[in-house]
Amino acid sequence: MQYLQQLPDAGTYKKTFLAIGSFDGVHRGHQQLIKTLVEKARANDGHAVVLSFFPHPKMFFGRETENFYITTMPQKLKHLEAIGVDTAIILPFETELSKTRAEDFLNKIHGALDLCGIWAGADFSFGYKREGNLAWLRSVTQNSNISINEFPAFKIADEIVSSTRIRSEIYKGDVACASSLMGRPLQLQGVIERGDQRGSKIGFPTANLSFDLANIRPMNGVYATRMTLGDETINGVTNVGVRPTFKTGEVRPTIETFLFDFNRDIYGESASLEFIDFIRPEQKFDGIEAIIAQIQKDIETAKEILNK
Repeated sequence: MQYLQQLPDAGTYKKTFLAIGSFDGVHRGHQQLIKTLVEKARANDGHAVVLSFFPHPKMFFGRETENFYITTMPQKLKHLEAIGVDTAIILPFETELSKTRAEDFLNKIHGALDLCGIWAGADFSFGYKREGNLAWLRSVTQNSNISINEFPAFKIADEIVSSTRIRSEIYKGDVACASSLMGRPLQLQGVIERGDQRGSKIGFPTANLSFDLANIRPMNGVYATRMTLGDETINGVTNVGVRPTFKTGEVRPTIETFLFDFNRDIYGESASLEFIDFIRPEQKFDGIEAIIAQIQKDIETAKEILNK
């Protein structure tokens, strides 16, 4: 798959079938839309293109500031490629683009791409003050050969699958539900960094995962997880939170994982962490003995979940 950060030169592609949207999470609804696009492109000897933006407009305008992105850009590109997209165009969302009128933006796209069709969800909008939508696109392209295609909302158990709903489930700690909506486990990526070694001192050394505050993380609590280091995947139990037994005041959250049957120095290594299921909320303990007893219970619970 080709990855571009600007529109290509005119004439680069022939018969372009285009999907436009944020596609954060590339969830099951997104997957269904993009699969339809890819199939249409293949059937017509065309080119399947996804057009998206970064940062997300909500982040650009400050309506969201952290704990937001379900997928990082590398994750998004990987998922789009797996579906069969030929080219992903991720335009930088900045002041000039935010003030571009819908008509001008459509003209830029049309000038760069040999458009046969545009696909988007029902709530899709673009252009200055969100003036462009599917109804507007139909009106301005009615005398052209460009088809405008509204993709119906994708539902599971009569509930619409959306990035907003997935974020809500993750914020509540229901990572199992979020995973079912995405079609894969919630996955955080980062580098293993040194912590304060408290886990090692009580017999449960943890791998501390660095993370970008802009990326989503589950509600503070304990989770059954799997960590991948290179080609190796290890089961574990993860605490997300601020360790209230030891810390007070404004504290940056941490993501600490105790890996089962694992004893290797992995500081500085890249890792990905999959959240399988919620175990319990984060809590404050009266002392070290209470912490150790609860960790042992959490380990047994996580093993039961992961062995299913």
